[in-house]
Amino acid sequence: MELITIRVGGTSKVFSRGLPVGEILPEFSINFSNGMFNLTSHGSSDFLVSFNHDPKIYNQFIKSGGSRKKAVLIRMEPEAVYPAQFKKRVTDKYDLVITTGSPALSEGKFFSVNWPYKYHLNPASPNENDPDLYSILEKLRVTQEQTLFKWDKRKFLVTLIAGNKVSPSLNSNYKVRRTLARQLEFSELKIFGPLWNDAFMVKLRHRLAVLYAATRSGTVSSPFGIYGNLLGRYSNAVGEVVDKHQIMKDSKYSLVIENSNFVITEKIFDAIINGSIPIYIGPELASFGIPMELAIEFNYKLSSVDEVILKTTDQQAMHILASGRNFLLDPNFKNRWSSDAVFGEISSLVKDYISRAS
Repeated sequence: MELITIRVGGTSKVFSRGLPVGEILPEFSINFSNGMFNLTSHGSSDFLVSFNHDPKIYNQFIKSGGSRKKAVLIRMEPEAVYPAQFKKRVTDKYDLVITTGSPALSEGKFFSVNWPYKYHLNPASPNENDPDLYSILEKLRVTQEQTLFKWDKRKFLVTLIAGNKVSPSLNSNYKVRRTLARQLEFSELKIFGPLWNDAFMVKLRHRLAVLYAATRSGTVSSPFGIYGNLLGRYSNAVGEVVDKHQIMKDSKYSLVIENSNFVITEKIFDAIINGSIPIYIGPELASFGIPMELAIEFNYKLSSVDEVILKTTDQQAMHILASGRNFLLDPNFKNRWSSDAVFGEISSLVKDYISRAS
């Protein structure tokens, strides 16, 4: 069989550095190492695989003789972050669309896979030298189950690790984060992350960057979403975090607020893996095959965080912690949610598609 050249690109700046695809996306490229495929980050190719829609790369592919029927879009950013790539005018440019972190879907050219979970210390700066997920799970396996005494002695009652970001879409949960941060300003909640109490110009630059990116991609931004309480200050905001896992290991509860109610990312798994009880806002866990008993699914419109914590008994806390630990140690977690497994599934979908389209 003739060697098939696949251009792999995307919106990440790392694609512009001219590095081999194996260095940029090792978990993806390893599945194409059977001598049948040539993965490249530049030049002409038989197929295009774009990690998030990049108009420049897509147009280069088309001008070099490519076609929509040989283009694959892998949506790594949720709609709250990159709404344009969920629009029909963009998805019409591709013949296969794979979305990460969304409920199971297999409909025509649209497929969804789980979020590819990796163990990163700093959510804003993932590093290849971060601890390996499998070694972390093995340590969890050989340690004793979390005791109430140890959990009860943790430094923080409840923490939120998230940046004070804004979205061009009103379908995000970024406003919910600010609402709860304000409601709990004088409680025991501690917030870790950027843009909460940064200088006015820093927060303004973030909002202008979001507005610019959205406008450039053809998205009409909501002024309410972009404004995002620009002048707000939060006395319970501590600042940026170097090791989010250490914060969670020191937290009895973690306020886990997903980007939107349509996607599950790494956030709830970060809390569980560190033995912190997730107070969770996002899509229903059951729709992703995640047991509901490993978190407290929270409706902030009906009750307060303080009320939820007060109503949680010691017995309930131990049950939630044990459920989370059992979920992580079940082979299904590694086989369905680890970055290796998810990129393996993505690769299989892409290879099956290429075999049909070649």
